[in-house]
Amino acid sequence: MKIHFLNVDLEIESYQNLQPIVEDFGDNVLNLYCGEAHGHHLATFELADRNADADSIISHFCLLIESFDQKAKKLWDNAFTRVFDIGYESGAGRIT
Repeated sequence: MKIHFLNVDLEIESYQNLQPIVEDFGDNVLNLYCGEAHGHHLATFELADRNADADSIISHFCLLIESFDQKAKKLWDNAFTRVFDIGYESGAGRIT
C-alpha cells in the first residue's frame, strides 16, 4: 500500500479554558473537541479543506492564529502544548 497524506490536526493543551480560541477560529476550522482531559484543557481542530497538503494546512492555521484577538492570542501564548499533528496512512507491508 502506498503512503499518503491524510490531514493535519492542531492540538492545544492548557490549564485555562480554550473556548475563546474555538470562538476566534469560528467557522474557519472544525473543532473536534474542546474540554477537560487528564486534568487540563484540550482543544483539537482540523481544516475542512482535505485536498490541501500539510504545508498549506499549517500555513493556513498560522495565518488564522496570527489574526487572533487579544484574549485568544494570550491563551495561545500560555498553552503548554501546541502541536500540528500530521497524519499519514500506510499499509502494514514493506515499502518497495
